[in-house]
Amino acid sequence: MVMKSNLSKPIVVKVTECDAFFMSYREPNAETNWSHLKERMPWAKRVDGIKGFDSVHRHCGVASETEFLITIDADTQIRESFLDLQIEVHPNGPKNFCWASRNFVNGLSYGNGGLKLWHKPFASNMAFHEFGKGLDFCWDRDYLTVNYEHSDVFINGSKEQAFRAGYREGVKLTTLRGQVLPLSSWSQLNPYNKRLLEVWCSVGADTENGVYAILGARSGVCDSIEKRVNNALVADFDFIKNRLEKINGSIYKTLKEQENQINSQTPFKVTLLDSTQSAFIKRNYG
Repeated sequence: MVMKSNLSKPIVVKVTECDAFFMSYREPNAETNWSHLKERMPWAKRVDGIKGFDSVHRHCGVASETEFLITIDADTQIRESFLDLQIEVHPNGPKNFCWASRNFVNGLSYGNGGLKLWHKPFASNMAFHEFGKGLDFCWDRDYLTVNYEHSDVFINGSKEQAFRAGYREGVKLTTLRGQVLPLSSWSQLNPYNKRLLEVWCSVGADTENGVYAILGARSGVCDSIEKRVNNALVADFDFIKNRLEKINGSIYKTLKEQENQINSQTPFKVTLLDSTQSAFIKRNYG
């Protein structure tokens, strides 16, 4: 998908001069993170309860009174450094940006949960999830992930929230730029995504509900193996909630069964690190 731009020359976009939208939808830690944001970006507006990733971004795009706008996920807390950013945008270059966020549960730092700067026409017409066929906007050529951390993402406010976050990444990271591959072609997957997925499926037992993020990631991988999930379902919070509720008995028994399936049928190698091991990994390799 390519959005037309009305930019005719390079411009400098200052974060402090952009409309900002805090997007919340059933996140148990939303109130805490909203208060945190308002102390740092008092001009930010809250958008709550809009179902669908495309729908909420379209709402923000249409509501924005500035040509570029910022969105903050409700499980994310910004860092002060973000407010100092000035971004040079070129007519023929990317006009939508995401900055890395540090995951509290597993220590990963990449675009998941990151702060985003959108060009108004792109956000206002977003069609990747419920209005499109793609798995996510992160693979669009007009979208650039910047590997500098300016936020922290807290996905463990509840078992459901942790499972949901893990499940979405477990599915997304088994695709090739959003395209679902047959299991026989998983060797083609990006080595970087392979590393991310193995961490999602192994690290986090040292945090509250962290094991549910691991369970979610593994469930996403296993559903991809068995072709029980599609692009639309990854964005369906009710489907993911029901997926968690269908896991019966000991979750550790389920985790072991999933580990055996993933290690025997895919290029990934996962293991459940205990709390001490998880903390060590995050402290030294995050």
